Amino acid sequence: YQRRVHGIICILPTTLCRETIKCPKYQYTQDTTKWDNYAKQNCKRGADNWGRLSPEEHNKAARNLFEFIKPDRNDYIFEWGSGCGTKLRYLEKHYKAVGFGIDISDVAVDYANENSNKSTFCRTDGTKLDWLPTNYFDHSIVFGSVQALYGPPPHHKIFCDIVGNLIRITKVGPRHKIIFAGNWKRIKRSMWEYCTPLFPTKNVNMTFITEWEFHRHELGAAYWGPNNHRRAPIENCPVVIINKF
Repeated sequence: YQRRVHGIICILPTTLCRETIKCPKYQYTQDTTKWDNYAKQNCKRGADNWGRLSPEEHNKAARNLFEFIKPDRNDYIFEWGSGCGTKLRYLEKHYKAVGFGIDISDVAVDYANENSNKSTFCRTDGTKLDWLPTNYFDHSIVFGSVQALYGPPPHHKIFCDIVGNLIRITKVGPRHKIIFAGNWKRIKRSMWEYCTPLFPTKNVNMTFITEWEFHRHELGAAYWGPNNHRRAPIENCPVVIINKF
């Protein structure tokens, strides 16, 4: 089997050909102290940068994402806000596939690179994604990151631009999915409707599933609220699955 990547013919295993993307020079003005502290507290205990979830719950989130995607071992998966690398390590272990993650915390990125076997992690500005090639990744995932940082106004246009870039860098076809999950910052359907005209292509399908349903009524009271539903009412917190056609 041969695969052309950036003009180079690659022979299986294709993972040998994937280091064609290099991390850009880091240029970011946001204070990352908060995220660095989260990483220092949570990476080693397996809880990732989102410390409100337990290590077990982060693994359940990864399980739910990848069971929905059904990646094969030759897939290349992009993660926006990859934190300590927990989910892409789950991908490596259970699916033998490879990931490429970006995050703003150098503590988290260093830990992810040191503890992952095949995936690559970059510290970079997640609002500037022009350096990533078009139609390159088999799938893209976001869990509780871009929604928290760039959700409703005044950041809604930044949010739309990030979503548009993930659509751009992910391949075309029903098998190739972009999943936004962990949407606990009030990213309503109206926000997605606002973004749709700004996407780089009109040829997209969007499917909405409640977080409660997607995560199988799991992930704990710290995430969902004391009654396991308060933080995720049906109209407020959909998981969004996008694919291009």
